[in-house]
Amino acid sequence: MPRLVDLTGHRIGRLTIKGRNHEKPHGPVMWDCVCDCGTELVRGAKTIRGRGIASCGCYNRELSTKRFGSHGLSQTPEYKIWLGMKARCYSPSSAAYYKYGARGIVVCERWRIFETFLADMGKRPSPRHTLDRIDGTKGYEPGNCRWATPQQQQLNLKNNVRIEFDGKSLTAGQWSRIVGLDEKTITSRYRQLGWTAEDALTLPLHFHHKRRM
Repeated sequence: MPRLVDLTGHRIGRLTIKGRNHEKPHGPVMWDCVCDCGTELVRGAKTIRGRGIASCGCYNRELSTKRFGSHGLSQTPEYKIWLGMKARCYSPSSAAYYKYGARGIVVCERWRIFETFLADMGKRPSPRHTLDRIDGTKGYEPGNCRWATPQQQQLNLKNNVRIEFDGKSLTAGQWSRIVGLDEKTITSRYRQLGWTAEDALTLPLHFHHKRRM
C-alpha cells in the first residue's frame, strides 16, 4: 500500500490544505482546505491536483465573469481595496497575512461578494480614506468597518487601551466582555482616573474609589 503523503500546510492553486479530514475514516483520504476567497471545503488529493487551477469553484466563476461580462467595477479603488482585504485574511502569500488571517481575522460571509460589500460601505469619500476596522479584535463585517483617514485610524489605535491584569494583556473592549463592565467605564477608570488595573476591572460600577496609598 503506498505511503500517505501528508499535504497539511501545502498550497495548491488557490487552496491551502489545513489537514486531513477524518469524518469518513474508512473511505478515500480527504483533506480540509480553505480557498483564497475564504470558502472552506473538503477535497480528495486527486481532485486538488486535477486539471486547471485548484479552487472552491471561484476561479471558474471569475473566468466566466470575464468572458460574459461583470459588474464593471473591477478597476475602481473600492474593488482593489476589497481584493486586498480578502488577501490579508486568506492568502498566506500576502505580506500582511501574519497580522490578519494568521491572527484569526476574517471577512464575514456577506462581504465575500463585492457587490454587497460596496452596498454596505459605499464609495470611499476621498483618495485619503482607507478601510478601517473600529475594533481591531474583530473581523471585516458591517458595523465594525468605516472609511477613515490616517489621522482617524491613528486615533482609533490610541483609543484601544491595553490593560495588563491576571497575566493577560487585553484591550478595554476585550476586558469589557469578560468582566461585564462598560468599555468606557474601564477606560475612564484606568486612563483618566488613574486606577490600578485590578480596581478598574473588578470594582462594582458605582463603587466610590479612594486612591490607595
